[in-house]
Amino acid sequence: MKRSTKSYRGIICISGILCCVATAVYFAVCYPSHFLWQEQNQIFLNSGSWIATYFGRPAWLSCLAGDWLTQFYIYPIAGPVIQTLAIALCSALFAKGIAGMIRQKTVGWALTGSFFILMLCSFSSSATLAFFLSVAGGIGLGLIRLRIGMKSGRKVDLSPLLVPVSFWLFGFGALLTAFFVAVSELKNRQWPFALCAVIFAAAMPAVFRGAYSLPYSKAILYPGLAKPSMPETKFEERLEIADAFYMRHYDRAMQKALDADNPDEFTAFYYYLSSAVKDSLPDHLLRYPVKSLGTLTTIGESTPLPVINMMNDLYFELGDMTYAERAAMMRNVFSPRNRNVRMMRRLAEINLVSGDTLAARKYLGILDRTFAYSGWSRRHQPGNMSEKAEREVVSRMARSNKKDNIRLGDNCRNILLELLESNPNNTIALDYLLCTDLLLKDMDTFKMDYDTYCMEKGKPRYKDLYQQALTIYLAGTEAPDEDWEKYIVSVDIMEAFRQYGEKRGNPAFAGTYWYYFDRQ
Repeated sequence: MKRSTKSYRGIICISGILCCVATAVYFAVCYPSHFLWQEQNQIFLNSGSWIATYFGRPAWLSCLAGDWLTQFYIYPIAGPVIQTLAIALCSALFAKGIAGMIRQKTVGWALTGSFFILMLCSFSSSATLAFFLSVAGGIGLGLIRLRIGMKSGRKVDLSPLLVPVSFWLFGFGALLTAFFVAVSELKNRQWPFALCAVIFAAAMPAVFRGAYSLPYSKAILYPGLAKPSMPETKFEERLEIADAFYMRHYDRAMQKALDADNPDEFTAFYYYLSSAVKDSLPDHLLRYPVKSLGTLTTIGESTPLPVINMMNDLYFELGDMTYAERAAMMRNVFSPRNRNVRMMRRLAEINLVSGDTLAARKYLGILDRTFAYSGWSRRHQPGNMSEKAEREVVSRMARSNKKDNIRLGDNCRNILLELLESNPNNTIALDYLLCTDLLLKDMDTFKMDYDTYCMEKGKPRYKDLYQQALTIYLAGTEAPDEDWEKYIVSVDIMEAFRQYGEKRGNPAFAGTYWYYFDRQ
């Protein structure tokens, strides 16, 4: 019998280890950007005053430990390993509790079932490490009573007091603590103490909701539940594209966008912005199935959150630091608990480019107290910047908006015109302006903008897309030969336009602006 029990436990142990390894590998290979998103969507400062803020809410221990561990998710392997260990800990504690309440042979089923459910919870983008630590902490405190629950005969039992302690330390984990305490008391035929545990679990959020400034519905479930879900493959795909762009792997971002199963406005946005940074937006404009540059997008009450998340990248690359700062602030506001370390970096960069060193030092000072970004902060301190950082700031200053205007809205055309008036050689702004005109098939505006910023104030930009568009305008206005010689410099474009005129709408010309203008 003992040998059979040992064999059973050995099988469970080996199966558990293999399951943990498989889960960590899956997270690392198929879900890496979700972990980076969690790390970027918070900030943890190594300071006493910052740590003290955790005591103003329930579940301070699980939130503090969870946020501290989450900051290490910036390292690719750390997130999958920490998440897997958290799931394994919760499952092991739950299985231990079930085995103590029912019988030993239920351990395998309890362990497998809880591990599977918690793994499904971890697929949700709203799942935080604090959730899993609250589960583990709540069960752990409940097991304290379960371990001594079989000893009866005492007139006074203080174990229900574990429930308010659990609420203070682990938030909604108090519900799990109350469950195990109540079951232990009932098995001991101490129903008054079981009732006390349940009452404490229900009453604590009501008693302390004023002190914690939380409504009852949020206080009882703090720091929040993670609902089981299937893997968010679409969201992971978006995160991978945005992360590749943020890390300046522009070719990878473009390839990821091209490989997307269902291209949409989001994937198109980063495909075009990556190509613009590489000085090739006109070359790629007609190669992507979704035509969305972001220049016709405005931020308002009904703007979807993914759109708000990406607009700061557009304005920052274009060179308008005012609107980049506005978009970054809004992204920070809509982050959980209004904390986003990526936006802290972006705000520091924006203020360095705009020359507001006081504001830049404020954000850099915040980042300097983090584990992962203190080195980056020191390399970007005004007056003591690294050579690489200084080159980048100077480069962005050259194409930033220097117009002193007050805008009533985020009409991107006005922003692009101001950027080009500030610096006609800002090719990113120029390409976005001209390509927006072409997507709208507004040939008169395109010709006017091309004349202004490619012929009069800037340098001629002889991209095939623009040459093709100019042939349409010149042919439509019956321009004289001198204009054709002035604008069309490619003999190949002229020959192809002649051939297209003979076979207008022919799919063989798909990918040209002529075909787009006629057929799409």
